[in-house]
Amino acid sequence: ECARCNEPIEVDVEFEMDDEFTVEGVPSCYGSDGFAHIVPEEEPEKIFDKNSLIPDGYLRQGLILNLPVQPLCQFGWEGDCPNARATKKHFAPPTHPGLVHLAEIAGDPKATEEGAE
Repeated sequence: ECARCNEPIEVDVEFEMDDEFTVEGVPSCYGSDGFAHIVPEEEPEKIFDKNSLIPDGYLRQGLILNLPVQPLCQFGWEGDCPNARATKKHFAPPTHPGLVHLAEIAGDPKATEEGAE
């Protein structure tokens, strides 16, 4: 959803993953003593099962790291978004009664109208 107006949006996410994993042992094509195996790191989610990569976990990590932090709709931050304007009017914070006098000094007519209600 848009970070400004909370409307659902679709965002294309493209990313490349180029990771190197620590391997111990000798590959079987170079010796008959055993197999090379991946050394698991301290990961919150398991991405290897023995020597097999679990693509779901690996791709999930890449996707989460590449998602936009604040996705925006077509209007962006600078555009006049009708959804954001409606949300702002609907959820406008009320003026605290104790701060009405400060707003009058600053010349904010909205605060004096809300304080009079």
